[in-house]
Amino acid sequence: MRWKTIRMPLGMGIMMGLMLPWMLHGGAAGESLGLGFVLAHIAIIAGALLVLAFGARRSNWGQKLASLLTMHRPQRAHFAPALAGLAVGWAANCGLCLAFYAEVI
Repeated sequence: MRWKTIRMPLGMGIMMGLMLPWMLHGGAAGESLGLGFVLAHIAIIAGALLVLAFGARRSNWGQKLASLLTMHRPQRAHFAPALAGLAVGWAANCGLCLAFYAEVI
C-alpha cells in the first residue's frame, strides 16, 4: 500500500487513540468529556457548513469541497492502518499518563 493511501487512516487512528482514553477516564471521574467531544464535532460540522454556504458564492470553494468529497473512498484496506494508528496513539497517551503519575505519586 502506498503512503498516500494510508496517511489519512493512520493519522485519524492516532488522533482517536489519543482522545479515547481521556473520554473513558473523564467520564469515570465525573467530567463531561464525552459531551465536549460531541459538541466539538457539531461545531466543526456547523463551521464547515457556514464556510460552504458563504464561501461558495465568492469563489469556487463549493467545487473544491465537492472534489474532496468525491476523492474520499473508504476501503477495507484502511482498517489496518487506522487500527495501528489507534494502538500507537493509545500507547503514547498511556505512556504520558504513567510518566506523569510516576512523578506526582
